[in-house]
Amino acid sequence: MKHRHPKDSHFSGWFAIAWLVALLFSACDERTLIHTSQILPEAGWARGDTIELQAQHTDSFLQADRYVDVRHRPHYPYRNLSLAVRLLPPDSLLLAPDSLNLMVADAQANWIGEGYGPLRQVSHRVSTVQVRQPGLYRFQLWHLLPDSLLPEVNDIGIRLMHRRR
Repeated sequence: MKHRHPKDSHFSGWFAIAWLVALLFSACDERTLIHTSQILPEAGWARGDTIELQAQHTDSFLQADRYVDVRHRPHYPYRNLSLAVRLLPPDSLLLAPDSLNLMVADAQANWIGEGYGPLRQVSHRVSTVQVRQPGLYRFQLWHLLPDSLLPEVNDIGIRLMHRRR
């Protein structure tokens, strides 16, 4: 059984401001090549809805670590978030999606990651990718959980970071 608490509408504006500030600070990191995210509908993320994120990149021939960033609200009903993630590089090659199982809580159901107020953010390194050419990079994400409408996921994002040597 899923429990819901009334949502305070004044928190929505606070979340948007906090997310923008976090984006600004992360953009200052010189390792960040691409950072893009999307806020999901408050009603939930519908099964079969593919989130497409896009980012322009001007460099080429480097290796990058790919991260998935997830922000969820306090009544997210699972310890994990199962996702499929597909990278579509500028050359339009259709690559097979990666299946991910991102943990958002430990075995005792304590949220992991960082958070301010009612939002928790978890960042997972999922793979290394080769950035071969400049251009528009697209990322497609969809959830693999059984819910027809996955509740309490606030936003989801992708980051490519210069690979540490």
